[in-house]
Order: sequence, then structure tokens, then C-alpha cells
Amino acid sequence: MNKSLSSWIAIAALGAASTGSALACTASPQLTANTVAALRTVSFSKTLALVEASKPSAAQSEEGGPRSLVGLWDVKFLDNTGQVVDEAYETFHSDGTELMVDTSAPATDNVCVGVFQQNSAGSYKLKHVSFVFDPAGNLLGTATFHTTILVDARGNTFRGNTVIDVFDTTGNVVFHTTGPVTGIRITVD
Repeated sequence: MNKSLSSWIAIAALGAASTGSALACTASPQLTANTVAALRTVSFSKTLALVEASKPSAAQSEEGGPRSLVGLWDVKFLDNTGQVVDEAYETFHSDGTELMVDTSAPATDNVCVGVFQQNSAGSYKLKHVSFVFDPAGNLLGTATFHTTILVDARGNTFRGNTVIDVFDTTGNVVFHTTGPVTGIRITVD
């Protein structure tokens, strides 16, 4: 991984603040130097690229049944150029909840939770939430991800797209972006 997601977010936020672009910051208050510095330390996960399926999964029946999202996945988040900006292990549970642990420092936000539901065969939507902290452990706000996921026909990979909004402690949006996400199922074999 050439860049951490936190660096990517900080670069996007700085670019938006200096150019007036709506890409990274949709809130009316401008990002302060402290907020930008804190965003550099935060890692967010989720975002779309296509991955080739390799073999049938235990999550799929012999008859080609439902493409289940339930299970453990190696997930990669990409920027608009296709570069990996973060990676995580994400578990989707049969009760519609999910848990993710990513590569960021634990003190800044590397554990996130969410809920998901199936839209149609192999198609899911996910709402993923997390707290955002600075390296000293001070709460900076929250992050919300809205993700669409499409599991491949064999049930071994997925691709999707994520909308990320970061809020300060008063509920103002301080960062907004979208991007692709891919996943490869982790199996016992």
C-alpha cells in the first residue's frame, strides 16, 4: 500500500480547502488546521473495483444458490485511480450486522460496526458507522459509510461503492467522498 487512507483523506481535504472543490468538504465551515491534522491520523474503510472469481465458495450451494455476503472478507478500499488506500478484515454475520478491523492505528479508529441487508441475489446495502479520534484519544466526531456491494456469482469476491461522510462532534460534515471497494472471501482452505 503506497498511501494510507488517512493521508488520502487529508490530501483530498487540503485540496478541497485550497481550491474550493466540493469533492472533500461539503460542510459550510472550512476545515481547521487541527481538523486536517487529525484527519491525517484517521483511517476509514470502504470503497469499487472488479475482482475475478476463482473457485466456488462454501457460502454457495452446488446448484448456484444465493451469493451470500456472510463470512470473513479481505477488503480493499481504492481511490479514483484504483490505488489501494486502506485494507481491512470485515466479517458479515447472518443476523445482518458487520464488524471491521482495518490497518489504521487502534487509537485513531480501526474498529467499525454496521448493519446490512440484501437487496436482491448477490446485491447488498451496508450502513457502517465509527467514532473518530485523534492520536491522543480525544473524540473528533463520527464517520458514516453507505455502501452498495455486489457479490460475484461464485460467492468469492465482491465489488461496490461507498459514500463516506465524516462529522465533527456537533454534527457538521467536515469531509465527504466516494470511492470503490473490493473484497475477497477468506476461507479455511
